[in-house]
Amino acid sequence: MSNIPRLSRRNFLGSIAVGAATAGASGSPEKTAAAVQAAPERARTACDGQNLGLITAHVSDLSDEANAEHHFALRDELRAYGLGASEIRGRYVERFGSPFARAVEVRGWYVTGNTEDSGNLKGHLRKVGRNYQQQAVLVKGYHRDAVLHALTDLPALGLTDKETTDLGEFRHACLGAYYTLLTTAAANAPPVPFCDLEPDTRRIDWFGGRWEEIGLWHPRTFFNGSVRITFDEHGNAVVTYGSDPPRPGSLKRARSRVVSGIGESGYEEGR
Repeated sequence: MSNIPRLSRRNFLGSIAVGAATAGASGSPEKTAAAVQAAPERARTACDGQNLGLITAHVSDLSDEANAEHHFALRDELRAYGLGASEIRGRYVERFGSPFARAVEVRGWYVTGNTEDSGNLKGHLRKVGRNYQQQAVLVKGYHRDAVLHALTDLPALGLTDKETTDLGEFRHACLGAYYTLLTTAAANAPPVPFCDLEPDTRRIDWFGGRWEEIGLWHPRTFFNGSVRITFDEHGNAVVTYGSDPPRPGSLKRARSRVVSGIGESGYEEGR
C-alpha cells in the first residue's frame, strides 16, 4: 500500500479544482435500479483518471458524541490503509419549511486512492462501511461512473445487499445529494434518475430537506490556514481560505475565489 500517495494540501486543491465541473466518464454499466439509472453516454473529461469514494460513519441511532468518535476513527482507518481522506462538512435542514424543521451538522469523508487501482479503494470502502454499519458507499473508479454499493438491503432502490447501481458521471456539485442518498437510501429513492437531479443545493431535495452548505474541508496546519471548497450548481469550485473563526484581535478575514471547471487544467495556490 505504500505506493498510494497521501493527499497533500496542493494535491488536495489541485485534484478537486480540476475535477469540479469536468467530471464524468463512460463506464461499463452495472446492475441498475430504475430510480437512479445513469445517462447512457457522455464525453470523457479530466475527472476520469481519478479514483474517488464517499463514505460516512454516521448512524442515526447513536449520540452526537459517539458519531464524532466514529467519524475520526474512520479517518484514521482510511489513512492507515494508505488512502487519502478529506473531510466533508455540511449543514442540512431536515423537514425544511415545516414547524418541525431542524438544522443538523453532517460529516463524512471524500476518499482518494491510487489511480491505477480502483478495486483496492472499492474493496476497502465496502469493508469499512460494513464495520461502521453503513447502508451504502459510493465509488467512482478509474475511467468509470459513480456507483452506489449497497451494504444492506435497500428496497426503496430495488437493491439487495452487495448489489450496485450506476449513478452516472460523478459531479462534485451533487455532494449533498450523494450524502442524502448514502444515509437515507433504505427509506426513500429519488423521484427521477439520479443523473437528472438538479445539483443546486438551494432546492428542497426528495427527502424534504435542504442543504444550506456542503463542501470539502482542509484544516488549518502550523504553516497554513484552513481551506474550504464548496461547489455551485454549475460545478465551479468556490475556494475559501482562512475560514476558521478568527483569533481574538486578528484582522484577518476569509477570502474566496471561484475556479471554473470549464477548461481548468490545474490549480495554483496563493492567488
